[in-house]
Amino acid sequence: ICSFKKRGVAKTARVAIAIAMNEWQGYLYLESNPWYRYLDRCFDKKFGVDTAGLFFPASENDPRFESCYYYAPTSRCVFLYLLWQIQVNFRNFAFVDFGCGKGKTLLLAAELGFREIIGVEISRELIAIANDNVKVYLNRTGRDTRCQLVCTDARDYRMLPCGPAVFYFHNPFGEEVIREVLKNIERSLAAAPREAYIVYLNPQHRGPLDESAFLSPMKVTAWYSIHKASGSLATARNK
Repeated sequence: ICSFKKRGVAKTARVAIAIAMNEWQGYLYLESNPWYRYLDRCFDKKFGVDTAGLFFPASENDPRFESCYYYAPTSRCVFLYLLWQIQVNFRNFAFVDFGCGKGKTLLLAAELGFREIIGVEISRELIAIANDNVKVYLNRTGRDTRCQLVCTDARDYRMLPCGPAVFYFHNPFGEEVIREVLKNIERSLAAAPREAYIVYLNPQHRGPLDESAFLSPMKVTAWYSIHKASGSLATARNK
């Protein structure tokens, strides 16, 4: 009622439609979307891989797992939608997925033609599945993409690719870990300034990205964010 009095019928209707569209778009990115679950199964069947479904890895009595979340695949159409917004030649870029899980995005990155693909995952269960998936997919598709899987805590992974890169996060862990990983990326860019992007799907802990001086937002929504990193800014900050 207050909205009708303040904005009138037309403006209120536009606001209502905008809110509804925002909620609907959010649903499009959720792993609970049944259409995406179906497409994930079709993808697995087509390539003989195992990437669909949620996966809750065993903690292995390791306290580091307290900051880690479950694995959920990124649907192919969502991944392509996010990456195409960057508008670069992926053949000149490396792709790094922090918390790669079963490796779904690694396979999709290979499809886009990244020159190098790296998956970082703390769970030995998941890294083993991802390794099998990468081997099967590359064999099925005949791609010769260089792909590396690293089983370690994302905070401890500092051997970042020396060239341009896209760093991908699908809500893999909590804010504390995000901050540490961003510090590693910033230090790497300060040492060797280069073009880099951070794509964050389901950004539950986007605060550290928004607060980072070396990052500039390209697209920020409630459901994903894309930031461009500036090596020059990182260098200035570390002088």
